[in-house]
Amino acid sequence: VSLSLFAATTTPTAGIGDNLTVAAQDTYGNTVTSYSGSESLIFGGAHAIGSFTPTVSSASGNAVGFGASAAITFTAGVATVSGTSNGVMTLYKAETVNITVTDGTLNNGGGLSVTVIGAGAATFTVPTPGAQIAGTAFNVTITAYDAYGNIATGFTGPQTIAFSGPHFSPNNTAPSYPSSVSFTNGVGTAAITLTDNQFTHVTATEGPVTGSTANFTVNPGATALFSISNPGTQTAGTAFHVSIKATDAYGNTTTSYGGSQAITFSGPANSPNNTAPTYPPSVTFSNGLSSPTPTITLTDAQLTTLTATQGSITGTSTSFVVNFGPTYSFKVANPGAQTAGTAFNVTITAVDLYGNTTSGYTGSESVTFSGPSNSPNNTTSTYPVSVTFTSGAGTANITLTDAQTTTLTVTQSTITGTSTSFTVSAAPASSFTVANPVAQVAGTAFNVTITALDLYGNTATSYTGAHGLAFTGPSNSPNSTAPAYPPSVTFASGVGTSGITLTDAQSTTLTATQAIITGTSASFSVSAAPTVASLTISPVTSPQTAGVGFTVTATASDAFGNTANNSADSVSLGIASGPQTTFSNNGLSATISTTLALGTATFTGVVFDKAGTYALTAADTTANVTAPNSGTFSVLASGANNLAF
Repeated sequence: VSLSLFAATTTPTAGIGDNLTVAAQDTYGNTVTSYSGSESLIFGGAHAIGSFTPTVSSASGNAVGFGASAAITFTAGVATVSGTSNGVMTLYKAETVNITVTDGTLNNGGGLSVTVIGAGAATFTVPTPGAQIAGTAFNVTITAYDAYGNIATGFTGPQTIAFSGPHFSPNNTAPSYPSSVSFTNGVGTAAITLTDNQFTHVTATEGPVTGSTANFTVNPGATALFSISNPGTQTAGTAFHVSIKATDAYGNTTTSYGGSQAITFSGPANSPNNTAPTYPPSVTFSNGLSSPTPTITLTDAQLTTLTATQGSITGTSTSFVVNFGPTYSFKVANPGAQTAGTAFNVTITAVDLYGNTTSGYTGSESVTFSGPSNSPNNTTSTYPVSVTFTSGAGTANITLTDAQTTTLTVTQSTITGTSTSFTVSAAPASSFTVANPVAQVAGTAFNVTITALDLYGNTATSYTGAHGLAFTGPSNSPNSTAPAYPPSVTFASGVGTSGITLTDAQSTTLTATQAIITGTSASFSVSAAPTVASLTISPVTSPQTAGVGFTVTATASDAFGNTANNSADSVSLGIASGPQTTFSNNGLSATISTTLALGTATFTGVVFDKAGTYALTAADTTANVTAPNSGTFSVLASGANNLAF
């Protein structure tokens, strides 16, 4: 007789009870019905796993471990033991074994062969992967175990696993996990990329099933970026410090980056007056951090960022403000071409040393203007006594009077500024200047320069082309010969030249007029023509007395009737008609000769002996000009001198 075991399944699941039948059989497999009553049976073959020992249920329903005596009740050679709801035999270790039973005398020979299958996954084991590098993928093996420590070989196929544990990197790059992991017989491999330099662990979870590695280190990757601290609000021209950190692509500090490094800085612009920022030529790093912090000076007032670069390694700060420095000078806008006497606006901007507008320069400010000269007629320019500035900019209304190329300078104490050159043109012509032609000669043409001037004495260069001018001032000559003037005068850039011939010997002025535009020269002299053209004898007082001398004058004139004041010709006086043909004073002579003095020949001591009616004649022997006979005059006898019979 032997004991035979029969189970509901030969592939039980770990931890789940299986009904078991024990039969006493003879050699031929017949049930030995006489084997009845309570028997103490000892089961064996299966192994414990951890704290879980295989058990069977006794008749009383108590779980009895393998190797211990369990009271089993047989009826007619068969014991079907019913105990707990989990059955009578509960195995825990996944294995293939022969289950044995004995009552001390009888046993079941070769035993009952069963294969215990692991239960469903209850936990994961995730081995620690060792030190990793941020950004570098690595594999981690995940093994599913049941509640008893067996590999849950039924956990197979793609599984949605949630990973947790590592943080996002400093630049907020998340770790990278697979969306699902494929398991075979309870074992799967996941490719993971972590980004945060830290001491961490990885936890894998699916529903209630979870498992974690032990802590391991994630080291930073290769230096890929610079992290530049925001220096806060700065002032143009004032040095400040900025901290630079070398990081990998994920923002982890790369502590291996050290020593003196040649760094190129960029970002901030040159200032408005083209002053460049100043940066250190190199930066010293220790454990990935700049030490000491580099000193930088920016010059352009702006909202800017700062970029540091070394090869492919670069980084940019967040935006920060650079404010303007103290007001250092004025920037005076070029107002463009202007016209004398016409008001215009010019913009004045208060700037710092680097040309940034100092927007804090505000309110009414007393400023001094200089640069442009007074006009030729000494009319001064007009400037405002003060200028109101708003956010560093003000507008001044200015009137200049001198036509020139000039600059405009604005000053307040030590603050000053000068515009670039601009042109002030003359206003429209309002008067003429007539150049003094100096001494002239009657009948001889001469040129006189006429300049058109504006109200301020500037040459009115816009006065151009032929203009009909009226000339006045010089009189007609004594013989009524009028001066000769051109019908029009051609002007170029406000200046014209006129050919004029005057006829009256005098001290005179010359006036040129066009509509309301007029001008008069200074006084100048016109002399008689140098050649005597006519000669006249002044009338002789009648009567004269025989034997008594008297004076006769002859006047020489040029072609225009002007007295020939400059002539020194020789003039002779002769008798045109009368009782005697020669003068009798100091001996007889046909003529009396003298030299012109201031155009007049004076003959003194003219004496006639004979009473009668006379007429005289005169001749300029140099110019070969003869005067018309004088009018007749009488010569009377003198007082009685003797008696004649």
